[in-house]
Amino acid sequence: MDEKYKSKSLAIAVLFVLIMSPLVFAANTARIDVVRAKQILSDQDTEVIEDFVFDAFTEFLAVEDFSTIASVRIQIVSRSVSEQEAGQIQYGPRFFFAVQKQISEISGKIKAMPVSVRKSMLSMNLMIIISDLANVEIAMMALDYVDSEDLMTRYWAVNTFANPSLIAQLNLDYSSNTKITQKLKSRSLQEESLDVMKKLAAFAAAVMHPEAVQILTTIADKRIASYNSWLVSREMADSEILDSLADKIEADPDSKAAAGRSFALLYSAIIQRYIFGNEVLSDARKKDLKSVIAQSEKYLPKLLGSWQAKLKRAVEKGAMDTLLAEHNSLFGTPTTLGKLPEALGFDYGKAPDGSPKTAPPALPKPPKSIK
Repeated sequence: MDEKYKSKSLAIAVLFVLIMSPLVFAANTARIDVVRAKQILSDQDTEVIEDFVFDAFTEFLAVEDFSTIASVRIQIVSRSVSEQEAGQIQYGPRFFFAVQKQISEISGKIKAMPVSVRKSMLSMNLMIIISDLANVEIAMMALDYVDSEDLMTRYWAVNTFANPSLIAQLNLDYSSNTKITQKLKSRSLQEESLDVMKKLAAFAAAVMHPEAVQILTTIADKRIASYNSWLVSREMADSEILDSLADKIEADPDSKAAAGRSFALLYSAIIQRYIFGNEVLSDARKKDLKSVIAQSEKYLPKLLGSWQAKLKRAVEKGAMDTLLAEHNSLFGTPTTLGKLPEALGFDYGKAPDGSPKTAPPALPKPPKSIK
């Protein structure tokens, strides 16, 4: 299936899942709301929390009409926080403990189901709940689903770890951080969906772990390879990949060179595609490339210290010679170090004589026609 079609299908499916009307929810919320209003909780209040969570997930598993499952999700997530700041100290851990227990049991039952639409819908919605709760202990259970063959389930499982609130917790929990980062690094090697790749990149950009940059470089390498083959699709998505790489460069000095090299290689491939494919690309594809080139230039002042909008002006004027000259100045030539490699301290590999390469690889000659 065409990647662009798959992306539209995934986007529509994600939107549908999120806006399904909350019509029915049978679990009693009155008692749990009384507990949420308290500042100090008793053992009886813990029982109320456990009863609510049990009833909610029992209904979740029993759902037949998936147009109502959003109601169950909303009620579970909305009851995860106390109405009292002081009460949250006791309420939060008790609620999440009860949820963790139920998700563990529900997950086992779902996994035991035969492959079906029902299994896919339950798995996906379970991942959405986990993603929305943004709790490290509960999020760890989503790791079992990041390799799911079902795209929507896999997307929401990975999305769990792109949640900024969860990432902030992981940056204070090295053990969980390491387990998650290593699992997602493994996933990035296999992943083919660009939508999932973007979530992996968002995670890797923000999480502080020495192996996270490898997720970004893996994703960038896949995109660069698609440019080199002239088979790339959805070029607009690369503005998000470049965004994640730029964020990593700024946030993590130890990853600056590796992320900088990938940023340069991908950005260079995008610009070269626009220049050397200008005669064979459709107007729509050229428009997308122009947008990515112009939008991504905003990162350069942060990475270089100073930079004027030279690339944007060149693409707006259709000045290909000027654009190529600015490309060479920024990324380098076989005989000249570019401004970006100089600022970020990287090269493009080693020449046969052992000297550093100072120019990004040139794209192969484009085919006579491009779909």
